[in-house]
Amino acid sequence: MFQLDDGRVLYGRVVRDDVECLGVRCFLIYIHDIILDTTEHQPEEFDTSSLLLPPMLVPQQMWTRGFFKNVESQSMAAKHELRHHCFDEQKYSGPDSYVDEYGKHLAKRSEPCGPAGIFTDLGVEAEVLKALS
Repeated sequence: MFQLDDGRVLYGRVVRDDVECLGVRCFLIYIHDIILDTTEHQPEEFDTSSLLLPPMLVPQQMWTRGFFKNVESQSMAAKHELRHHCFDEQKYSGPDSYVDEYGKHLAKRSEPCGPAGIFTDLGVEAEVLKALS
């Protein structure tokens, strides 16, 4: 979960905890367009149709530093996970260059496709605020 400036809570999920990007151990996360006024009532369903942003890679330290808070652990049903994760690395590798969360090159883009690389706390906050405005 991620707390907004107005006190409301935005929910997400850790999808993978075994990703390494640029030598940094990362989590692959989904941030959902599910905003509640309290942490007492958690969403019952995390469906891929409710994604606020494309999947993101974030360093694991974002939990230890308190940017994200773990609410509970749940197993992830197949219907709650995208079939493919796509990251656009055209900025670094030229046109039509897409990779999955492990850096494996993809034959084509699949949606939702986010930028390749690691998002910092400021980067996540900026993307969330942009998506909510």
